[in-house]
Formats: sequence, C-alpha cells, structure tokens
Amino acid sequence: VQVFTLHKILCSQLQKSADVEYERNGVAHLIQFYAPFMGWRRIEVGDNHAAQQWAEGVRQLVEEDFAEAKRITLVMDNLSTL
Repeated sequence: VQVFTLHKILCSQLQKSADVEYERNGVAHLIQFYAPFMGWRRIEVGDNHAAQQWAEGVRQLVEEDFAEAKRITLVMDNLSTL
C-alpha cells in the first residue's frame, strides 16, 4: 500500500477547476487474518515486508485469537515474505 498526500492546485480563476498532484510519503505492509464464516478479522500494518512480522502474526493467531481451536486451516497468498 502506498501512502500519499494530495495537493490541489487551482488551474485558473476563470475555470474554477483544480488539478491534483501528490507527494509520496512511503509504503505500508498489510497482513490480514480473517475467519469469514465467523465474521472475524484482524489487520496488521507494518512499515516493512519482513518474515518476522508475518510469523508473529501467525503466532498470535494460533496462541491468542484461536487458542481453543482443535484445527486451524491456514490459506496463504503472496508468500514473498518467506
């Protein structure tokens, strides 16, 4: 996810229209955990794309969020953190 700041620039006083330019303020890394049939989700936002952040999120999922579960099915996409 890219983070932007938008700046409006008035093109001309007669047209009353504005042009938009943006300033890039960095990126954010999002990890989403969800259980669609339970209506539950958790989203973590980080400033890097590190495997350690992903592993800590899975640990929290197993040990805290669903500690009483007998089985957890983990479906993953975009495994570039591993």
